[in-house]
Amino acid sequence: MKHLLLTTIAAVLLAGCAMTQPQKSVELPTTKTPDISILDAVSAGNVDVVKMYLSDGLDLNLKYEQWFSTTLLHRAVAADQEEIVKLLIDRGADVNAKDINSNAPLSLTGIHGNVSVADLLVSSGADLNYKGFGGWTPLHMAAFKGQMHLVNYLVSRKGAEVEIKDDGGTTALHCAAFKGHNNVINFLFLKDANVNAMGDQGTTPLDAAIEGGQDESATLIRSIGGMTFEELKAEYSTRIRA
Repeated sequence: MKHLLLTTIAAVLLAGCAMTQPQKSVELPTTKTPDISILDAVSAGNVDVVKMYLSDGLDLNLKYEQWFSTTLLHRAVAADQEEIVKLLIDRGADVNAKDINSNAPLSLTGIHGNVSVADLLVSSGADLNYKGFGGWTPLHMAAFKGQMHLVNYLVSRKGAEVEIKDDGGTTALHCAAFKGHNNVINFLFLKDANVNAMGDQGTTPLDAAIEGGQDESATLIRSIGGMTFEELKAEYSTRIRA
């Protein structure tokens, strides 16, 4: 681990009263070394300590190997520390930095669904449709976690692509269906998401809902025209023979 080395600040030297008088030894004041690490300070939202580290010249974009090569900005987003996120961005943190899993800070906003944090990142140049681990975009994660306000922000306000697929060919609708987030399912459908989008393994959103044990979601998806892969295949065969 690369520890930050805090330097001692030079104190103001006191002059003696007279050349003939003996000098009194004076204990020089020094900076107080923070009793918590920068990573813990970021996670805890300790702004004063973070500022202390930054004032000592800490590399904002340093990747911490013990935390999956994440940067301080990744850490702040994951901990939902909005004030720290703003501070780091204002100081020049890379909003598109990648961790060991190829996730950018915006990829992590779905954990808490904080729209304000997402907006800070997007407004500072974060890639809205960036594909992180497994090809998931921020919308995939938000849909999977059921973060309706964040889903709305990404799609309605910023224009995130609702049909973009991950490395397995699944969409945000698949993610919402698998977890049973009916409000997200309805929203994405109204935003023209393909209710029968097919993954690389032939999985549709209805298949995802069934696989996830989400009976209510399966009923909902059927009501808006969703079908399983096998049903779609059978329907296609019927049309071919007709």
